[in-house]
Amino acid sequence: MHSFDHGRLEADYEKPLIDIILALGAWQIRRDEILAPSTSTNVNIPPGADHVWAEGAQANIFSSFKVPTNQQLMALLLLCEYAHRTEHFSWAFGMAGCVFRHIRILGLDVPRGDSSSLSLVTPEREIEHRIVWASYSIDVLLGSGVDKHSSWGNDFPRIPLPCSNESVLSQEASQPLFLASIEELGTSSIVPVLDLPALNVVLIHLRTRVLRCIRTAQMYDTIETPTSPFVSLLAQLERFRTQLPSKWELTELNIYVHKDHRVLGGVVFLHMLYHAALCDLTRISLPGFDFPLADAVRRSPSQMVRSCQQRCCFHAEEISNIIRRIQLAGDTAFDDPFVADATMESTKIQIIYSAIISQHVNFRATRNNIMLNMDLLHRLRLDRSKPSPHVQALLPICNAFGFHDIAGEYGAESIERLVEVTGPADLDHLSNISHFRRARHEAADGQQIASAACAPSSASGTSPGTLDSRVPPEITNGARYADNEPATARNLGQPDTYTWLPHPAAAPVPEIPLHDGSNLPHTTWSASSLEPAAAEDYTRVAEEMSQYLTRTGADLSTLWDFDMMYQEP
Repeated sequence: MHSFDHGRLEADYEKPLIDIILALGAWQIRRDEILAPSTSTNVNIPPGADHVWAEGAQANIFSSFKVPTNQQLMALLLLCEYAHRTEHFSWAFGMAGCVFRHIRILGLDVPRGDSSSLSLVTPEREIEHRIVWASYSIDVLLGSGVDKHSSWGNDFPRIPLPCSNESVLSQEASQPLFLASIEELGTSSIVPVLDLPALNVVLIHLRTRVLRCIRTAQMYDTIETPTSPFVSLLAQLERFRTQLPSKWELTELNIYVHKDHRVLGGVVFLHMLYHAALCDLTRISLPGFDFPLADAVRRSPSQMVRSCQQRCCFHAEEISNIIRRIQLAGDTAFDDPFVADATMESTKIQIIYSAIISQHVNFRATRNNIMLNMDLLHRLRLDRSKPSPHVQALLPICNAFGFHDIAGEYGAESIERLVEVTGPADLDHLSNISHFRRARHEAADGQQIASAACAPSSASGTSPGTLDSRVPPEITNGARYADNEPATARNLGQPDTYTWLPHPAAAPVPEIPLHDGSNLPHTTWSASSLEPAAAEDYTRVAEEMSQYLTRTGADLSTLWDFDMMYQEP
């Protein structure tokens, strides 16, 4: 604003950066008007103006691309963010790679000065740090734990984590904190003193390690040991919650304060990310989620399997509890794209868990959670003229596991989708609705359009090898909230003393036997009245759907006779 007031805005920040800021601002205003019409700013922004500004910013950047500058880097980063939020995934992947190369050329990821003592961080240096961490965050979120799809791979920046805003504005000396400390000392050493941007970076890093871990097979006799990557990650994540500063809890007062300070969306992202990371790690204990590490987890001691299954359901339910509490503050708090991904995974887990692990499950509460989640996904869809792709991907699962009435509410929005059940292993178990595969679909569509333009007389049909572009979007990815205040999560202690307790909540939970698809009791339940069906059948369906649950969002309605499945014995 200082540059604007003195007429130096374009000279200080360059036109590409100004254009992409305008693009993001215009898109966010229009998005907020859709999610919260009552809070409209009455700003008249023509439809498509944001995209025009974004394309103009990109054209201006690449016209002077020979020598990178910090202003160009900031513009590229915001362009990547814009592409991600507007679901232009191939664009986002390309921009993320450019941002990484610019950071390397400018040396912004190189540690400077003495990192072991108190130091004064200038605003300029802090901006550089935050650019690098923003680049890392969006890059690994797009990569979904597959190193070859991420410019950072299995590495991470060795520069200090973002400082608190107070430290920068007050110009007080502070002790720099590093992400590497987590690798060496665990989360409890630094989490209590971190501000919101740094907390989000830590969780993004831990979740990336989770996604990498479940894609790595491990020997059966080591998975349950305290030093295994699986147990170590689980312990670190659960300790993160116990160390979280109280000001970031989602209490009624804090929600009001965060909304007033316009950071509620960031706090919601933090909590969603925490629960999603634990869902991602523990879901492989359930039938159907057949990542490479799943077999080792299911062959581990039954107490560990039960504990993982209970934790998975617990954290999936917590995502629904967050939605229930936050929606009173308005849907604009759910504006981060990751919220939809986490909500979808929460829904999927609750459906599978309630159908297969049927004992001690409150079916009515589960049904309410599923309806709540799907209603939010419906409201968050970008294209208001089309059904929610997240909801569309959930409909086959609802039908397969007995929630026919919920699926029927969205049945009128059904769209045709090609079936892909056997997602290829060379795509690293990424779902057909992951960021990377959607980017490939977009690229294939672009190639097809370009080919058609060059040969207008050629046939217009889709070739057998063409990827289907009509697929849904990405399934990505503390304590139980009571009616008024969140309970304090249990501290599990250090990894070398880790024990498999039945549930992270304070209240005891009845033991749930290990379910491997054999000798299961008949459960009760149907679509409308929750009447009986066989858990063995649901387990078999989950195992047969494993490719779908972990790799594809295709419509499987032609693969099984669901009516036969629900006949009374």
